[in-house]
Order: sequence, then structure tokens, then C-alpha cells
Amino acid sequence: GNKRKEEIYQNIKNLSQKEIIENFCKYDDYNDLSEEEKTHIINILKIYDKKNKVDKKILKTIIEEDYVESETKNWAKQDEKGGKKIQIIIAPNAKRDILKHQNFPNCVDLFKDFELASIRFAPSEKESGIKYLGKYNARLDDCYEIKDKDRDERIVSYRNNFYFDDYKPDHDSEYKYDKNKK
Repeated sequence: GNKRKEEIYQNIKNLSQKEIIENFCKYDDYNDLSEEEKTHIINILKIYDKKNKVDKKILKTIIEEDYVESETKNWAKQDEKGGKKIQIIIAPNAKRDILKHQNFPNCVDLFKDFELASIRFAPSEKESGIKYLGKYNARLDDCYEIKDKDRDERIVSYRNNFYFDDYKPDHDSEYKYDKNKK
């Protein structure tokens, strides 16, 4: 949008001509991504480097205005043998909650870890991926979570729909779920 263009201008106006051209080329590369590609942080990070001072400011705007307002869709294999694939959706409200709890730039790696974990069902408790929660808690018998093995954070999906919309910032977070309410 116009806010982003204005922000890009403000961030690059004091750069050299070469740096200005490089930044406009990056912005063109971002705009050339399909709408679907823009919903994956991994694609955005191929263009913008969160360690680069100018890129970091533009990346922050893109995440706050576009990325957290979109659904990220992936297809996850149910098992390593190539079983049925299930569409997994990371919902905007989960992304917004992540951004609230993990301010930019800390949220970037968390978004990336969740996206990478969302493409497979975890074969064991010690691995990243999608995990069935009912295995350990009967109250959660139709719930799943996306979890990175090295983090406490998770995103939960209720009612077997694989729409992950409830972000849990730590292991002690309560599940907002009543199995009897449909």
C-alpha cells in the first residue's frame, strides 16, 4: 500500500543511488511474488535480510501489514511413507498473537519455524511437526498442534479441522477448548 511505499522512501532517501536501485529491485521482487507466495515468510526472507538495516525496516512493515493478515497454507504428509496429504492453515489471528508476544524481529524466526513444522506430522514427540494432542489428554481428542522441537510455543487447531488459530506462548498456556461445544 501507500504506507509501505512511503516507508520505503523514508528508509532509502539517504542511501547511495546504487543502494536505492537495489532496494527498489527488492521491492519489485516482493511484488512479483504471487499472493500465495507472499503468505510464506520463507519466500519473503529470500528477498529481505532481517540483519540488513534497511531490509529490516521494510520487512517489519511487510510482516505487520501483509503477512500477519493472511492465511499461510501448506500440505502436510501424514506419514513418511507418503500417505495422504492434509491442508494445514496457519490463521491470521495466530500470527497476530505471535507478533504481540514476540515483537519484530524476534517473531521472524518463530514464523519460519512454525511454517517449516507445518509441512509434516511429527513421527515422535522429540521432533518438530504437527502433533495429535488427544494422545495425552482425552479432553483434546480432536486437537492438533504445530510445534518446533526446540521451542515451548505452539499453535493449536481444534475440532480436527487443521485450521491452526490459537497461539500458545508457553507450555503452561490454557487450551481454549470445550470438547462438548461444537
